[in-house]
Amino acid sequence: MIPPSAGKRHVHHWDTIRHHLLLKVSTLVCFKQRDVESNGGIFLENDDEKPPELQQLEARLTAMRSYDCGDDNLEYPFVKHSEPFFSRCYFRKTEAEDQAKVKIMDELISFNRLIEYFPDYFQYLAPSTTSLLKRSFLLSAFCMDTIAHDHMELVEDMPFRFSSFISCDGVYPESRQDAPISDFAVCFRPLGLPFVIGHIYCHRSLHLKNRFSMLSQAIAYARVGHYLLKSNRRSNFFVIAIYLSPGMIAHRHIVMKTGSETDEVYITHKTFRLNDKSDAAAFFVELHNLASEIEAVFPDLDETRNDELELRAAKNVTARIKSQR
Repeated sequence: MIPPSAGKRHVHHWDTIRHHLLLKVSTLVCFKQRDVESNGGIFLENDDEKPPELQQLEARLTAMRSYDCGDDNLEYPFVKHSEPFFSRCYFRKTEAEDQAKVKIMDELISFNRLIEYFPDYFQYLAPSTTSLLKRSFLLSAFCMDTIAHDHMELVEDMPFRFSSFISCDGVYPESRQDAPISDFAVCFRPLGLPFVIGHIYCHRSLHLKNRFSMLSQAIAYARVGHYLLKSNRRSNFFVIAIYLSPGMIAHRHIVMKTGSETDEVYITHKTFRLNDKSDAAAFFVELHNLASEIEAVFPDLDETRNDELELRAAKNVTARIKSQR
């Protein structure tokens, strides 16, 4: 039996999580930029002053990656076929480093395959209106081997394990439970908390989900993730939101809440033309650096708060199952 005082703490705790998951929007049809901004989103341009945590994360995501293999490695000559892009993204591990960022040779082989073959495929895919086909190539080219970690799982076209909440003036004056679906997402396996969410442009579903609906959801997840961090944390929670627009242009957003006393969430934006070899190489490196950043955040999540979020997630799943019977 839970002591009364502990029960009160649980109730207050869920009220706080619900507050972070609540989105107030002006329309349910197609979110606008003002909906992102009204929920605390602050768009930062390249020349705007950024919080130090955000600046440091951007620098780590774009950093070159070190490898530890010699010229006598059987796979090495094939990797070098992707020059000059290989030398722009990778360098041989120095003595000052404890270990190389590249853990297995498969990463370098994937990079070489991307440079040699995928730009041609992306050129072919650019005029296609089939989001499923584009998603398949995007995940296989860039994302699949970045989530090969025990703490992460790839989710496609499925609601997240816990719901968010939404209120809309004139339609839902009081908050209603919402179960948004992303084209793909990378989530923490124990919680189902999204760390990466992605939408693929499709003219058929443009009225339901667009870049601003994706960013609004990312704001909610960034707020919850920040709340779940330990007080003595060494890292900062963030969400990567990727929107693939027509022409195979990937819009990568970093969504980060840096302070506990405000609902403000900072958003930065960078574009990659995936049918351009230089941009494709840079996008590949960012996503592999991202995997390391995700691993660094996981130990900083407060396990006592995780348990409560898991409990709420289980109740939401049960509620959805009962509602479908």
